[in-house]
Amino acid sequence: MSAVVTQTAEKVKFLSLYSLFLFALSTLQATPVFADSDCFDNNCDQDGKYWVKIKRLPEELELPAWGGEEVVSGSTGVSSGKQFCTIAFLEGSPREMFDLQITIDGSSSSGQYLLNNGGYSIPVTFEISDTTGSAPQAKQIFTPGKRITLKGNNNYQQCRDNELTISASVARQDIIATARTGTYTGFFRVSSQSTMDATSLGPVWMEFEVEIEILPVIQILRLKDIALQPNGNSATGSHQFCVFAMGANKFALEASSSVGAERPNQKFALQNGNSSYIDYNLVVSDSAGKRRFYSRRGEKGGFTPTSDQQCLSPNMTVNVNAPDISGATGTYSDTMTFTVTPD
Repeated sequence: MSAVVTQTAEKVKFLSLYSLFLFALSTLQATPVFADSDCFDNNCDQDGKYWVKIKRLPEELELPAWGGEEVVSGSTGVSSGKQFCTIAFLEGSPREMFDLQITIDGSSSSGQYLLNNGGYSIPVTFEISDTTGSAPQAKQIFTPGKRITLKGNNNYQQCRDNELTISASVARQDIIATARTGTYTGFFRVSSQSTMDATSLGPVWMEFEVEIEILPVIQILRLKDIALQPNGNSATGSHQFCVFAMGANKFALEASSSVGAERPNQKFALQNGNSSYIDYNLVVSDSAGKRRFYSRRGEKGGFTPTSDQQCLSPNMTVNVNAPDISGATGTYSDTMTFTVTPD
């Protein structure tokens, strides 16, 4: 009788241990083995041990305000800490890394990404490149609707080993062509996807905003040296040039003379040697009929600029008059500087 009881107890004990083992195994299989605290919503995709991730993309890529530069650019790079990255891999020891296809989607037209301000648009160019010490990647320019490939490299297995920089740039010629000041913005999405063995994952994505402020600008074009022609006891000369402005309807022009800067009252003068001078004056006029007289350094306003950024037709004329050249011999010269500002 007691032997039967002992056998039954052993059997129950064995079954209990077996059931416990199955429960623990089931629980282990239901729990993700490879967790990532940087994964949320749309930036990671997983199928078993296959992963695609995109991480640490800043929410805003801010460009410096434009004030006439040939190119304005900015990037997702940060001065310290972890950078933007995207990877595709098969988890293991070691990982097996795979190629990625990456795109940028957002406001675009005619094969160009756009930043918008109301009904006006400025093209923006996006470029991707590796960072120092990260997996080598060819520098590539994004095109709307087209994928570019980032190469997987088994020597660089962590996201921190595959850090990247996305750069945005806006060209002066495109800003001038739009000819409107203000703040331009655009919202864009970076997407990554990969086919690993027979497993396709993604796209995973993160979004960012680009912003640039276009400031009013004004520019002088087509100035050149003026040779004065003697006419009796005086000498005269003239030249046509151009003043273009964006964001300004009127401008002021300051005239200053390098020789005149050293003379009393900064009166304009041509100089031959160290002590021989010929006084002269200017009349500056615009195509709208505004005329201003200058005989010494000064600023005068009310001029009308052109909106033609190529300045195909000059809109300004400067007339130079040296009223008294009697007795003068040799070569006399001066350097005149024009400075224009929105009025």
